[in-house]
Amino acid sequence: MAPSTGADWVTVRPDKSLRIDVRLVLVTDDDVPIYMYYGGLLIDGQARTAPYFEVADERYNWLNNVQAVGVGTVGPDGPTYEIYALQ
Repeated sequence: MAPSTGADWVTVRPDKSLRIDVRLVLVTDDDVPIYMYYGGLLIDGQARTAPYFEVADERYNWLNNVQAVGVGTVGPDGPTYEIYALQ
């Protein structure tokens, strides 16, 4: 399986907050690719996002129906997120 890959776009708004648009492919430990995309806002190093997942492998089909929210921080080593599935 190829390594995970992705891209992100950032729009700096007039108030200096950032609008983020991220698309990436995650790879599970058992080599299943999962497409993840999310938008959100980054204000003063604090991120709020709404991730979605798309996967074809039936073992992970449940992810296709997850609405998630993410909160995180962006530091010198990159972003760190906590992702929660809404019930």
